[in-house]
Amino acid sequence: MPSDIRAALAAYDLVAGTLLGAEVSRRVARRAFAASPVVWNRLLGLEGCGEQFRHRLRESGLWTQAPVFLQRTLDEAAATSIRRAILIHVQLAEIASLGASLGIRVLALKGAARLLGGEMPGMRSIGDIDLLVAPANVEHFHTALREHLGYRTDGDAYPHHAPGLTRAGSLGVEIHWRLSDQPLALDNEIWRHTYAHRVGEGVVEIPSSTNMVLHTLEHAGALNWDHRFRLRDILDVADTWTAEVSAGRTLSHVEGSTHRAAFETLMAAAHLINGRVPACRRDGWRTVRRVARVRVAAGMAPRDRRLAMRFFRYASVVAEGSSRSLWRAGRHLVKRTMAR
Repeated sequence: MPSDIRAALAAYDLVAGTLLGAEVSRRVARRAFAASPVVWNRLLGLEGCGEQFRHRLRESGLWTQAPVFLQRTLDEAAATSIRRAILIHVQLAEIASLGASLGIRVLALKGAARLLGGEMPGMRSIGDIDLLVAPANVEHFHTALREHLGYRTDGDAYPHHAPGLTRAGSLGVEIHWRLSDQPLALDNEIWRHTYAHRVGEGVVEIPSSTNMVLHTLEHAGALNWDHRFRLRDILDVADTWTAEVSAGRTLSHVEGSTHRAAFETLMAAAHLINGRVPACRRDGWRTVRRVARVRVAAGMAPRDRRLAMRFFRYASVVAEGSSRSLWRAGRHLVKRTMAR
């Protein structure tokens, strides 16, 4: 096995063990901390959990053993997350005011919702601002953001959201009309139980605690079907599962989903971090680690970052072994090939 792959697997075991609060052997820590900056940057990019790893690494006592380049990388990730959190509050104030002037309800999703809900900035990576509006208002609101707030269209529309919006000096904004590429009962249910937050001259709503967990599961296990069980997604389930979450309603949603196995695996792994999450499967973490080791190894092979992510996703689907995901991956590969 090439040395970079061995180092990457040791780094993964160190990150995972630290996040789980498990004891990490000296041998694993030594091999992981000996990994190159390229290996560490690739791993943290694929797993998406640098900020959380930094926080828990400091708590574990292993921080002083980490190489300086890794400490700086993690510190920079946290600083970037804090800067983006500030931008989110500024942008949401403008967007909320615009929504109020148009009479359009705006619901924040994912990272933006968690920040409004009181999460400390710098604890999670944030790439853009995801918002949900009623389907009938999407086109109007999308146009208004361009005409009144200076955003411009960037990219194509998706089955569940309009084309992305960008603006110099701001985070990208995505206007969703539903939560996933397939219609869900949650698309309507999420509007029935919300918390309103005054932002600027308007209001931005966030989902209830239970709906936040359900959306997290749908996003991690169904929408991102080709790279499930990333450490970031497991942490998201663990971190959003508060005492207010209805376990009964969540389990009912999971049991009725075609992605039940993936949801239960995510919850079983999250249970090791947050005991409130039901441990639906005994082999949850074993599945996560098995899939992770295959795709981390695959993701280290290419030099190009975009190609590495493609390897990571295909290896993830193969390692998971879900017939449904394998069929979808095959269909996508055929479409990609025919488009060339």
